[in-house]
Amino acid sequence: MKRNIQSYVFTSAICVFLLIQYFFIGKVLLFSEGRSPLVYELFAAVMGSIITVGSMALILRTQIKHETQKEYASKIFEKKIEMYQSLLEALFSIDDDSIMEPKEIHRVENLIGLACLVANKHQVSLMAQFMYQLKVYGVLYFRSLSEVQLQSFKTFVDEEKCKPMEFSKLANHKYALATPVSGNEISYFLSLDEFIQGLRDDLAIIDGDVSHDLEHFVRTPLNAQGLFANPNRAE
Repeated sequence: MKRNIQSYVFTSAICVFLLIQYFFIGKVLLFSEGRSPLVYELFAAVMGSIITVGSMALILRTQIKHETQKEYASKIFEKKIEMYQSLLEALFSIDDDSIMEPKEIHRVENLIGLACLVANKHQVSLMAQFMYQLKVYGVLYFRSLSEVQLQSFKTFVDEEKCKPMEFSKLANHKYALATPVSGNEISYFLSLDEFIQGLRDDLAIIDGDVSHDLEHFVRTPLNAQGLFANPNRAE
């Protein structure tokens, strides 16, 4: 905020200075009528130099500001890629052994906390609900909810939808759903597919909704059809 104010002050000062010079030149032209052309030419050269320097200062400052913002955005993007990559690695490895240990969940929570530094508001709301589900129910997928957990989740959604959006633990787009909760709990559950698609959307330059494509392998259990060789040699 302070930097923006300083930028506006500098730009305004340059503009006012150039405007004053414009009116001042008019006065000089009146003053120089009937006098030696050399005096007028010298003064015109000096004023022209001043105006040129002032204009160049304004242009250079604008260009430097643009380059600084471009470099800043580039660094933020690189940091997002790095953080999101670490987060996804932790998520996909959390149930490798079919058991989610508290330390694995805490690691994901720490990585999500770090990612909130660079994520946009929509993505932060996704992260918040996803992490809440993971810490309270200990599951990554809706299909993993037990009957008791499912009933608890339904109650949770009902309660959170009664709160103002800014105080609700639901992600923004889940809060905005008009679908009845009962019988449609899966619509309110923030899936891993939606979480990953949110990361892609936050990266901005990556197009396409891949949430349904992710389901093809995310929801497939290891050795789903029992066709693995034993031992399963990679030859």
